[in-house]
Amino acid sequence: TYELSRLAEFYDVTGIDIALDESFGDGDSLDTLVQAKSRYLIIKASRFNNVFYLINLCKEALALGISPIFSPCFESRFYASLMAKLIGTLKISKEHHGIYEAIFLETP
Repeated sequence: TYELSRLAEFYDVTGIDIALDESFGDGDSLDTLVQAKSRYLIIKASRFNNVFYLINLCKEALALGISPIFSPCFESRFYASLMAKLIGTLKISKEHHGIYEAIFLETP
C-alpha cells in the first residue's frame, strides 16, 4: 500500500514490524517512516551519492528507534565494504542485513 495510515493501522492490528526503503519519501526526513510506524529502514548504499548524508540518515533513524538495514542486493564489493564499516561504526545491529550478511561481516 502507498497509504501510510494503512501501514500504521496494519501495525496496530497485527503488531508485525514494518520496513520501508530509502525511496519512502522526499529523502529529507524520516517523518514518513514515523507516520507509518516503521521499525526498519532498508538501505541500498549505492543509491546515495553523499556518504555523509547516509551516515546522518542512519543516525537520525537510530535516534527515532528505526533500525537501518543495509541491503546488499546489486551492490558492488566497494559498497558492501562501506556498509560493513557503517554497521560497525554506527553500532547498528548485525543481525538484520539480508541473506548476504556474510559479505558485510567477513574479516580479512
